[in-house]
Amino acid sequence: MRTITIRIDEHTKFGKQFLSLLKFFAAEKKGVAVVKDEKGLAQSGIEAAFEDVKLGRLTTYKNSDDLFEKVLR
Repeated sequence: MRTITIRIDEHTKFGKQFLSLLKFFAAEKKGVAVVKDEKGLAQSGIEAAFEDVKLGRLTTYKNSDDLFEKVLR
């Protein structure tokens, strides 16, 4: 079995159609499977932000004075 990595721009018409075709073949279970990349693809800024929220990687401040006080210490 061969594994091929393909980058698809899901924002283009062709990319959407191609991804749909791949998902169709994978759903038929005829020797085609969609596998997540173990290394992980580059995330968009909003995806990274949602992951930060989910994992609790946030710092909150009462106001801007509190922010500068803690940052400049």
